[in-house]
Amino acid sequence: MKSLALFLVLLFTGISGEDCPWGTACNQQWQRFKSATDEVNNPKGAEMTQAMNEKPSRIRTWKELDDMDADPNLKNDPDFVKNANDWDENLGIIEKNAGGNLDLKDANSGDKVGEIKNGNILPEVGKDYAPNLGAGTEIGTPQNGYQLVEQAGELRLKRVPDTKPYDKPYTRPDGTTGNLMSDIKPTNNAHVLERHGHDVTDDALRRRATQGIAPDGSTLGNPNNPIKPFSSKFGSSAKLEQAFKETMPGSSAWNDPSRRTQPNPTNFPERWEVRFELTDNTFFGKGIGRNDTNFTNLKKVVAKYEETSPGVFKIVTMFPEK
Repeated sequence: MKSLALFLVLLFTGISGEDCPWGTACNQQWQRFKSATDEVNNPKGAEMTQAMNEKPSRIRTWKELDDMDADPNLKNDPDFVKNANDWDENLGIIEKNAGGNLDLKDANSGDKVGEIKNGNILPEVGKDYAPNLGAGTEIGTPQNGYQLVEQAGELRLKRVPDTKPYDKPYTRPDGTTGNLMSDIKPTNNAHVLERHGHDVTDDALRRRATQGIAPDGSTLGNPNNPIKPFSSKFGSSAKLEQAFKETMPGSSAWNDPSRRTQPNPTNFPERWEVRFELTDNTFFGKGIGRNDTNFTNLKKVVAKYEETSPGVFKIVTMFPEK
């Protein structure tokens, strides 16, 4: 608190310890504010103070979140406060809903864009949030894999998976060097990260299992009554990388005819599937089915490839399976 000017707090919130008698709601909020910006009580307190010094209107954003009794893990997270402040200043409205979660709405239309639930944002059903949504003005930074954008006066959330852990060189089984990210997403059709990446949330998995809507907004089958598949994700970027290396062209699994198969060689001779199973006490990730209550830890993985030209195979998707 010492490095955050008191006059800024007064200017943007109207609260201070001096003006709020002990025991009043005003004083209680003042104590919560001090805790949020104190690195002793909040591991991110120093970052919060710096964020507010950089842009004092973020102090008001924190107060608005506190007024609606937002989850402390959100309102005391400087990255979320930064985003909430940017959203608020660019057509976004944050409101508490009947379920106790936060709704992100479009100020122009009043439409709900997404819901902030269990500390993560989830796009609203019926809103297009595909990664290839197109050009638009980005507002704030990605929040658990979703970026708010403004297009022609309308707010949308689009899927922007975390790619940083994969943007690095690596050695392929044949000894050549490649970029891991480029090989995981060799074409626009590849969607390992978009639908099964380590940043996919539990709520996004449940939505796909129960409603058939994948984390990137895609569906299988009839869009009006989509297929509701077993939905899974990788538990970490390290496990995703391991799965890719264990199933990629030239790997032991790839070279094993019992583990590399063609699911429909007559109609789709270019499609191949490669499977691998862990034998230690670790898991690739977890998944959930439509009628499941709890998630299942998964040791198996399947990678699906297309032979784009003779002898050239490119991954389309990969995910943990039962």
